[in-house]
Amino acid sequence: MVANRSEIMERMRTAFRAEALDLLPELDGALLAMEMEPQNTALVHRAFRAMHTIKGSGATAGFAHLARFAHGVEEAFDLARAGKLAITSELIDCGLKACDVIREILDMEDDEREASGERSVSEAVLRLLPAAGQATRHELPAASSATVPIAYEILFKPHVDLFRSGTDPLSLLDELRDFGATRVKAHFDALPPLAEFDPEGCYLWWHVLLITERSAEAIRDVFVFVEDDCRIEIRVLPRQSESIAFLMLPRADQAAAWQRLQHAYLAVAEASLRQMKSSSANAPDEIRAYLDAMHHLAAVALCGQSFVAAECAQAQARILERMLRVGRPMSAQDGVRLQQALAVLHQQGSRKESHA
Repeated sequence: MVANRSEIMERMRTAFRAEALDLLPELDGALLAMEMEPQNTALVHRAFRAMHTIKGSGATAGFAHLARFAHGVEEAFDLARAGKLAITSELIDCGLKACDVIREILDMEDDEREASGERSVSEAVLRLLPAAGQATRHELPAASSATVPIAYEILFKPHVDLFRSGTDPLSLLDELRDFGATRVKAHFDALPPLAEFDPEGCYLWWHVLLITERSAEAIRDVFVFVEDDCRIEIRVLPRQSESIAFLMLPRADQAAAWQRLQHAYLAVAEASLRQMKSSSANAPDEIRAYLDAMHHLAAVALCGQSFVAAECAQAQARILERMLRVGRPMSAQDGVRLQQALAVLHQQGSRKESHA
């Protein structure tokens, strides 16, 4: 088994060398053309995509040192394609020199050794990148205003045979951590009985909450090499300001905040439900108050990674939205469903409290 793994990895490394050596001339060509057409966004995308492929495929094939070096250059071109970094002669020069460094690393017997000129290129790239929260002289005027961070929910569910492609899912999660503040939760519900367990199978999946200024497209690019081997879902969290405020709380304060917010929203929902039960009319104001409380509660539950509570709140929101659309009083069946869902939410709150 060990010999087979070694042979597979060596084949992957050989294939990557060939792929990278094919990509480098394309990258060179895009960079040289960029000198003549710095406003050509297609060229910037070509350069980014080539460097992104080299970094991602290199990491998968075991070229960790090369991937770390390429990551900095890739980040610069990612900012450039987003309009946050100007296309300058310095950036293009860094890209061209990075191609030479990558060629040298590929030719080395020890590909973890530092290549000549590698450090100076990395330092030059670092000088081009804007400091966190600060503009630089390289930043385009259109991007001079502050970028608003966005809170995302990401589901990463690899297929069981993911490891056979040589992919390390933890390296993808680490790349997401580079994007901003993250909370990662591993799920073990797909683990089979021991008798059916394949030691080379991937049975875990991950739920990630991420606050970043990067786009959903940039997040999806992290998974570009494994998108056929996993299920990826990227969603913007509801109630952005509330979600971000909750996620930015210190961990020690989040459990208490969850309890406080849950009790407040449940009190609104229960008061609204009592009014709806006692009213023979449609009571749209009460429905909207209840609906708003459930939207808030679902957002906070997702941030707290309380998935049962989030689904329960979302299910109530669907019932209430249907009631508003139809414009009729609450039916007895809807009343029972809403009451049962509120009971589940109370149970979830008690469980969270007992574990706090």
